[in-house]
Amino acid sequence: MVVFGAFLSVFFLGRKLKNHNWAGVFICTLAGCIIGIAAQSSGGDPTYETLGVVFILGAQFVQASQFVFEELLLHDFDAPALVVVGMEGVWGLVISVCISIPLCWYLPGDDVGGHYENFEDSVVKMENSTTLVLVMLAYWVGVLGYNVCAILVTQEMSAVHHTFLDGFRTISVWTVSLLTYYIFPDSGFGEPWNESSYLQLVGFTLMIYGTLVYDGSVGVPGMSILNTGSAAETLPLFGESSPKLAMPPSPAFQKSPGQKTPPARKGQKK
Repeated sequence: MVVFGAFLSVFFLGRKLKNHNWAGVFICTLAGCIIGIAAQSSGGDPTYETLGVVFILGAQFVQASQFVFEELLLHDFDAPALVVVGMEGVWGLVISVCISIPLCWYLPGDDVGGHYENFEDSVVKMENSTTLVLVMLAYWVGVLGYNVCAILVTQEMSAVHHTFLDGFRTISVWTVSLLTYYIFPDSGFGEPWNESSYLQLVGFTLMIYGTLVYDGSVGVPGMSILNTGSAAETLPLFGESSPKLAMPPSPAFQKSPGQKTPPARKGQKK
């Protein structure tokens, strides 16, 4: 997703990446390849694992496109961050209710009644389990907080920074999975440490290092050509946004003809 995000930012947002930015992208790509190799060496079916990697790459491209489009809305159309999050949620709800749930109902599967996903059975479970309802509420609050924070990262930094930070979710899941397995050994959850875990650790370490290189926080030893300049010159943290595209602002974010500018407060310049 980092690679897709970087290239889409260059081609669609006109962003110019410096040497250390491309070095960070390359290091993170290498880290992703190492993690993928570690997953394939875990003992599963190579055919299904390869197919899974292909689907994941397609999903990463779609998600990177979403982040770049969010940056376009936030920086070039001055769309409010919470409005963008809200509209994404509305469209997600419409697609789930109108497409995903009916499709999973009609597809054959192992759920109750021979469905791939039985929505009625899910409702019955929620009606009979307070714990399940509380877990779902906690999940909704967590997703809301994550989406708001993520869109603010895109607003104050860039879509590429968003893709970098989004990659740390994988590190968090892997760490929690390991801790769960050893702290709660009888729960049946989590992942044990095995031979491929060493390779995963190398990949995750490289991912963190690549992020720091991209941001200009650290350099690449022995390669001074990659360490010139700073990330702030290209990807400002809290300053000037990305180069404006030659597009008119959206009417949805303009003032209506009858809307007046509110009067300035006492002691405040107009």
